Amino acid sequence: MRAAKTLEEPMDQPLAPAPATLPDLTIWASPLLKADIVAVVIIVALVAATWAPRLWGPLDTRWDGGVYYILGTSLAEGKGYRLLNEPGDIRAVQYPPLLPVIVAAAQRILKTHDVLVVGPWLRVLYVVLSAALTLLVYGLARAYLAPGYALAAALISALSMNMYYLSDVLYTEIPFALVTVLFVLLNRRRHSEGAQVAAGLLVVVAFFLRTAGIALLAAWVGESMIRRRFGEAAVRVVVALLPIMLWQVHISHVQKSVEYRFPAYTYQRAPYQYSNVGYVDNTRLVDPFYPERGTASLPQMARRIGTNLLAVPMALGETVSMPEGFWRWAIGAVNKQVGVEVLGSRFVGIMVALLGCLVMSGMAWLWFRGGESFIPLYFMASIALICLTPWPEQFTRYLTPLTPFLAVALLYGLAFLSASFGFAGRHAAGFITAVLLMVVLFVQGFSLVKNMTVLHQPASYYDAKGKESRYPLFFYSPLWRALDNSLEWVRQRAHPRDVIAATVPHSAYLRTGLKTVLPPMVPNHAQAQRLLDSVPVKYLVVDTLEYPGISQRYAAPLVAQHPEWWQRVYVSPGGQAAVYERIR
Repeated sequence: MRAAKTLEEPMDQPLAPAPATLPDLTIWASPLLKADIVAVVIIVALVAATWAPRLWGPLDTRWDGGVYYILGTSLAEGKGYRLLNEPGDIRAVQYPPLLPVIVAAAQRILKTHDVLVVGPWLRVLYVVLSAALTLLVYGLARAYLAPGYALAAALISALSMNMYYLSDVLYTEIPFALVTVLFVLLNRRRHSEGAQVAAGLLVVVAFFLRTAGIALLAAWVGESMIRRRFGEAAVRVVVALLPIMLWQVHISHVQKSVEYRFPAYTYQRAPYQYSNVGYVDNTRLVDPFYPERGTASLPQMARRIGTNLLAVPMALGETVSMPEGFWRWAIGAVNKQVGVEVLGSRFVGIMVALLGCLVMSGMAWLWFRGGESFIPLYFMASIALICLTPWPEQFTRYLTPLTPFLAVALLYGLAFLSASFGFAGRHAAGFITAVLLMVVLFVQGFSLVKNMTVLHQPASYYDAKGKESRYPLFFYSPLWRALDNSLEWVRQRAHPRDVIAATVPHSAYLRTGLKTVLPPMVPNHAQAQRLLDSVPVKYLVVDTLEYPGISQRYAAPLVAQHPEWWQRVYVSPGGQAAVYERIR
């Protein structure tokens, strides 16, 4: 067996001796090679190419991005950790506070909370974070793979759609992924006390970025237990429990407060209010976007977990390549170009599921062949958390911070398979591996071009004086444009004390400055009206966004069947959104 080139002893030794016929795939801290320099140049060029068309304008603050920005504004203004869009400026209990703290720091430095001023600087921050992450992914891959395989892992990770899409959005996935990759690199340096202390700090940082950081904490403790380092495990348990307990103390304090028990309006803390309640309350529902289906029972939770587990291979395959729809788009383009159906639709599902299975196999080989226990433990803990959630359509987003590790596992598995055969078999396996990687990278490259040219559309934002700013955003469809036009109509005409109800209350607040709530997700129209009256809501904005469809199921039927309550006062060009004013 060829000895791996090393500068220092690796953190972990393999759990069992490797078969003598297989070369060692692990390149622990190998010296910098010319191939590494070439790889870094390619990676830097790729990062520059993916960022060049999107270097201007504010970072996207739709959906959760608006929540983080509002919480940051509250901190910057000294109001505490509060949702300023809500009547009563209620205290937040869902998202850990580190990203809002970063937003608050930017606002304090720039002395404004104007999205059009702060947003572009946040974009610059995410450029730096995503570039650093891509380079660190290559460094991570080089800990286990030769330069060619490591470069392929870094490219697959960088070209994964959510890795570049979510670098355009004020979400925690990219900074969280950066922290976890840096943590793994430091955690491997077992003989450096400073590196171990820094790794301990990073796991705490990870948790305060995302609650899903609990998987990182669990894997960190589990690694010590598996290696029978019980004293180390005890220290890690204490460090891991500290951020969890601090956050739970905050949640408990808020939930026991008078403000929480007697909210500003009747349904303010309803379980379906996904930004106003904790994850436990929200995920206990059978379907948080269909709350009338009730709370999940134990058998229903078991079925949810089982169903989600069956969806994992496809989700993994999509994460290290592209969502299935983009595969079909790319293959359809090839078939059209050659004039023959080279690949049928069945190929897509098989290919994506195969990639997912290869990722899982790679994780197993990393553990049993490479002696790497932490990454597989982190992977399993993350999958366990994801399978508890009721949003299988969000799995690829939840898996985004794991993309670097999934890409490394995929390439490690492929390298291991190639090395497992004899001379002839090894060449055949190498050829198949090369073809597979070429197909994946082609689909990713094709999708990147289409995302940049077709699905990267100009959005409009209006400042307090009504001056329009235009900048491109991913997936800014005509449906979003119609919604934003409706919100701008409200901003120009509403009284400062008026309250809006909209599917995207945080985005609506940032655009209008008016208090904005989520429409009541209640199918009974009379009950829904009473709930709106408890706010009270002056304007109801009805959109046609395909996901999550709240307007279509709850708001639109209410105004359609009760014109005596609501008068339509604005319709967007194309009729894809409308504003209704309360008249009774």
